[in-house]
Amino acid sequence: MSFHFYTTSSAELNQVLEEPGAVSEGITCYVRFHSLLYEMHNTKTGHHFYTTSPFVAGLAPSIEPLNGYLQNPEQWVFDGVVCEVLQSADLPNELPTEFVVQMLNPGIGDYLYFAAQNDQQSVALQEGAQASGYGYPSVPFTVPMGAASQVVPFNRFLNPINHDHYYSISAQAPPGYGFELVAFNVFQATPFGTPLYRLRSNINGDHVYTTDTNELDEIYELGYTFESIACQVLSQPQPNTTPLFRLRNPASGDHLLTTSDAERITAAEIGYLSDEITCEVYPVQVPYTTPLYRVRRE
Repeated sequence: MSFHFYTTSSAELNQVLEEPGAVSEGITCYVRFHSLLYEMHNTKTGHHFYTTSPFVAGLAPSIEPLNGYLQNPEQWVFDGVVCEVLQSADLPNELPTEFVVQMLNPGIGDYLYFAAQNDQQSVALQEGAQASGYGYPSVPFTVPMGAASQVVPFNRFLNPINHDHYYSISAQAPPGYGFELVAFNVFQATPFGTPLYRLRSNINGDHVYTTDTNELDEIYELGYTFESIACQVLSQPQPNTTPLFRLRNPASGDHLLTTSDAERITAAEIGYLSDEITCEVYPVQVPYTTPLYRVRRE
């Protein structure tokens, strides 16, 4: 039996190709290497939190407990998508980036975000934040540097009453807040952007991909485990996009992704059934996209 595997990471691609029976089948399509940045606020303290995880934001069912991500998770409410950032390890060489550090002040419950271009600067910024009561540093995502297409400033505002930091691409301060500085650059959110979830079968090693959060529980019940967010795709047709189809072989359990009508016909001849239109992707490379590689594993 053969199973198909997809990744945007060249490092992961090379690792899989070292396995016996693994054969590269080229590039399936091109996908966005952005990640949606979700905003949440605490209904008790008024503080804000930002995450690229739809599980933490409460938008996707998870089999893993999420209490470790937020203090008093039951008090946090999802506010919406505020912008897009970067999470892929394989970014275009022409796009300079910097990583963002997240720190928490447990005394007041405030989350602080700042960009650091190198280790020395990061240490200095962390030391300054630690002197103000912030700790637990982590690097949740990266962001673009300098002027580039679709890049906008991510402004930081401060509420002097509860000392909450709030971030927005809008230059207008919300009521009760004052402008502090431009924290870093981000991308404006793309209409219909959505994560493509990757899950792996604990039974036969098959991988299945879906954008449908309602389907996740069903896939879990079939013995699959969430592995990663493979990439960001589009939930509806946009200029220059094409449908990415999902097919399933009931005999082997393999799931196949393709944009090719000819391949769909050929796959049907050897037993594959049409599963659904998973999402919209790009058939050729356009700015801010990256290849989705395909490997066949025997």
